[in-house]
Amino acid sequence: MTKWHQNQTARIVISILVILLAAFLVYKINHKKEAPIEEQKQNTIPTQAELSMPKTQSAIWEGVLKISDDSKRGNLMLIMQERKIYIFTSRDFTNLIEKNVAVTYEGTLDSFVLGDINEKTN
Repeated sequence: MTKWHQNQTARIVISILVILLAAFLVYKINHKKEAPIEEQKQNTIPTQAELSMPKTQSAIWEGVLKISDDSKRGNLMLIMQERKIYIFTSRDFTNLIEKNVAVTYEGTLDSFVLGDINEKTN
């Protein structure tokens, strides 16, 4: 084999390896993003600071449920006297739009898990 053929073969082999490595990395990144939140939480070991923090408890927000005015922040929003809370959910709550609702959640204002949304009865 001539030197030119050896260089050409080496370039092809290196190109194939680079493409395979890139495909593998893209697969790993996408697979990690798709893991359910519960699975991600189960795979993490809490730090000492997390163990000493008080546990978040279920709580309720009350307000008027509306279609979001900012789709980047959520597909629904809860209008309360003091603030708007944006909610991302794939569940269908269209029958509760423009109604007074009670929203159950777990966590904090900045990081919460939606429980349920029910019409508030007086």
